[in-house]
Amino acid sequence: MAEPGRCSAPRANPSALCDSFFGRFAGNQSINQSMSLPRFYISPENKLVDRILFREQDWNHIRNALRLESGAKVYAFDGHGIQYLVQLDRVDKQGVEGIILQSEQSKNESPLSITLGQAWLQDSKMSTLVRQVVELGIVALYPLVTERCQVKKKALQESSKAFRWEEIARQAARQSGRSRVPEIQKKFYSPKEFFAEAESFDLKLIFWEDEKATTLQDISAKQEIKTASLLFGPEGGWSREEIETARSHGYQTISLGPRILRAETAPLTAISVLQYIWGDI
Repeated sequence: MAEPGRCSAPRANPSALCDSFFGRFAGNQSINQSMSLPRFYISPENKLVDRILFREQDWNHIRNALRLESGAKVYAFDGHGIQYLVQLDRVDKQGVEGIILQSEQSKNESPLSITLGQAWLQDSKMSTLVRQVVELGIVALYPLVTERCQVKKKALQESSKAFRWEEIARQAARQSGRSRVPEIQKKFYSPKEFFAEAESFDLKLIFWEDEKATTLQDISAKQEIKTASLLFGPEGGWSREEIETARSHGYQTISLGPRILRAETAPLTAISVLQYIWGDI
């Protein structure tokens, strides 16, 4: 009997609710309509015809943190834009596997493709920035070493940093519902190396604190922009030579307004504005 002042109601069966939900959206309905199920990144080679082999680093989370068992449904995404609805049929200490129930091309990617060139920041700031710009929808990130970067040569040789940023990008894509993981370059580029490798873009902007005349408000929203390259300097700013080199490669210098923004804040501001104008915010 329920205690006075409390309501007594039968507990819902999670498995039955899940089956009911997916029964309602069976057939050709989008599997993106609910993001309530856990999501996991899988390497493309771990998709075997109609089966998914989950990464070893996710086994413990699936078994012990989420306490999922055979029969549970989860999402998996391959980092290239494909998402799968998967029913687990093996959950043990030796591995986690499942059968693919549905697959589809992700509909969560922005129509605006943004490539970010970001000068080196202090490691913790760079890690946070990677997570946030992935959430905002960038497609590629190039770490840059510029004249005023305060970084030791030893740090540039630590490829583990880039691999760690890549894993941060995967986790940010998982959390934000993306099925495409942005490309995180594993080497550090000088601005000249970046310009030599960069593709053609509809919009090329380099953000510079000494630019006083032109802001994002001066860019016409009537332009058809599908690809954009954004360059951000270090905490010490760009040198005059770097600015002139960027201009010679078609980059327009831009101000983010009268207030000075932190190096890790400026990219988030600009990306958000551009996603609002041409993207999906």
